[in-house]
Amino acid sequence: MQAEIALLHGEAIVFIARYLQKHHGKTYWQAQDEAATIFAIMRETHIRQALAEGRDDAAERLLQEGREKFGMPDYLATSRTNWPESVSIH
Repeated sequence: MQAEIALLHGEAIVFIARYLQKHHGKTYWQAQDEAATIFAIMRETHIRQALAEGRDDAAERLLQEGREKFGMPDYLATSRTNWPESVSIH
């Protein structure tokens, strides 16, 4: 679960920041700060929800929400194709 989130973190901040700049008129620095906060809240929410429900798909849901809300590409699918077969993501 954490592997996918770690792969996404930097890219997510950039996409969310661009979204905030474009759609909400934020400056570069305002957008960066707010993007980091938004991503942290999303990540914490999804992890807590998954743990409470006994699931291990928090990263999947986080990525899906990021794609839906901010138009981020599917990093999870891309990263999976580049990982060796022996690596487990869950």
